[in-house]
Amino acid sequence: MSALEVEPLLDDTADEPTDAFTVHDTATAEWAMRRVRKLRDDLAEHELYAEGVAEWIKKERHREQEAERWLVEQLEEYHRRLFAEDDRRKTVRLPSGELKARKLPDTVTVADPDEFCAAYADTGLVRVKMIPDLTALKREVLNRGANFDGVEVVPGEMRFSVALVEVDDAESGF
Repeated sequence: MSALEVEPLLDDTADEPTDAFTVHDTATAEWAMRRVRKLRDDLAEHELYAEGVAEWIKKERHREQEAERWLVEQLEEYHRRLFAEDDRRKTVRLPSGELKARKLPDTVTVADPDEFCAAYADTGLVRVKMIPDLTALKREVLNRGANFDGVEVVPGEMRFSVALVEVDDAESGF
């Protein structure tokens, strides 16, 4: 079956390929490769358009976030002034929402965590997180035949791909 005979079997507008077509010789394989190129080119064009839309959305989102940030800042400053006048005004109720002020819990920071851990390792103030070394474990299991409870070898799968040769649009046949 030649590539010219194959084309009527395919419906370019169908959501799914039909079962009537199979690659069975060089001509149908070449047709399929050209079709893959066309589909990838179409996808690239759609992705380029989507990038433009995404950039517009990003700009709009940034503009709206900046406007929101400014308004929230204004509301917080207003609430700070009310709270400075009367520290019982932790909540200000408005028809559209509430302004709330809550004291957050105190926190502790460590200026040099490495130095702290070395100095206080045996005091119960330092945690050690233990995780499996997957690289060493793989070496033990696969190369040395070691067996460990709860460890399973998951075989790598064979992956197949289609690599297109770079050509001009005029040469692609679509």
